[in-house]
Amino acid sequence: NVSQPAPKDVMKTQGKASGGFQNAIFIAGEARLLCAFKSGSVRRPPTDRSARPHTPDHTPDRTPNRTSHPTSLALQVGILEMPTRKWNMICTGAHTDTVFSAAFQPANADRLATCSFDGSVRLWRTPTNTLEKEMVGEDVGVLYSLVWAPEGCGDEEQIATCSSRGLLGIWNTATGVLLRRINFTTGNGSEKREVPLFCVDWAPDGKTLAVASLDNACHVVRVDGTVVRRLKHPAGCFGVAFCPLQPGVLASSCADGAVRIWELGSDYGAGAAAKTQSATPTATFKGHEKRTFMVAWSPLLAHALL
Repeated sequence: NVSQPAPKDVMKTQGKASGGFQNAIFIAGEARLLCAFKSGSVRRPPTDRSARPHTPDHTPDRTPNRTSHPTSLALQVGILEMPTRKWNMICTGAHTDTVFSAAFQPANADRLATCSFDGSVRLWRTPTNTLEKEMVGEDVGVLYSLVWAPEGCGDEEQIATCSSRGLLGIWNTATGVLLRRINFTTGNGSEKREVPLFCVDWAPDGKTLAVASLDNACHVVRVDGTVVRRLKHPAGCFGVAFCPLQPGVLASSCADGAVRIWELGSDYGAGAAAKTQSATPTATFKGHEKRTFMVAWSPLLAHALL
């Protein structure tokens, strides 16, 4: 009663909204309250928000501050039954920051994976709009891209991600564990630094991956981390995609506005680590006036590229 100096009633949420309410509105015509609140689970962003991340539109002139890590709380949404003071539904919210990539599992179209600036990977059940699992790794950085392992390779439960800290990560979605960390750096000694990775794709045979990086290259690596190709570009590489219908054919996009096609051969992944020589693109397309960010092959037409 707004005419009284004291509240008419106080309802405690029994720990569900332990991080504090963000918003609450009455559902019209019902004795129910729709609430948005913090779940109380603390997460640490991968970099200080005062230092802008590596993105295709911004190349920082200094290393992000890694000594200051502000915390954030995971968002949730719930419906509170006013008469009984019980939660009718608790739904975990989405990422706490920008979502950069999303992909359906090839073997299960009801399963969606997303990755975000907040450094986490989330798995969703699309028929029920529910969160299945959240996966967080230590110091992974901003996650820009993810890809599922191809169907039929034997590792359909795995996901690969790439990040602002030069990390190519391979995750087990069944356990939520980051199985492998493959780091990309440039320079030596005191000049050594991490190279931001903007895009990752898995070869159809499941044996190799390709990552697009800010060091003017597309790196092709085996799942054990062995680099088998380094495809040089005249500027930062932002997008990469294996052709699903032509083994060993790869497309990349670059800051110079061009899209390049590379023919690696059918046995490119079998080479030793020393076989990291540069290759020459078999075709270069220059239709864009400014930098190109993404490339995608048609799953039906072998020579159709978006």
